[in-house]
Amino acid sequence: MRLAMFVLASLSLFIATTVTADTNEAPRFVCTSGDSERVIEVVYRNPERTLPCEVRYHKDGESETLWRAQNEPGFCESQAERFASDQEQWGWECEPSNDTDTVPSESTTHHYH
Repeated sequence: MRLAMFVLASLSLFIATTVTADTNEAPRFVCTSGDSERVIEVVYRNPERTLPCEVRYHKDGESETLWRAQNEPGFCESQAERFASDQEQWGWECEPSNDTDTVPSESTTHHYH
């Protein structure tokens, strides 16, 4: 029974990862408060795969990489969602978005996984 649950969970994760990679739609959130805007996005280095990945945060014309993952499927997606949720707890309104036109190119790095 445990083996069957493990196989099912592994297969579900594989399918979710494959679907995300095939559709090339990395999670992205635009958070607003008044006239201010923040963008949280997952960036896949290889458009056909979800690893390696980075979570980038764009604020006040600056960009920084908050997290990176090389071997842990779902890590970047989870961190981006969690950070968007944190922003909402701090009073921001965050919505999923596919618009990549407003993303600056500068970047600094903070965490590696």
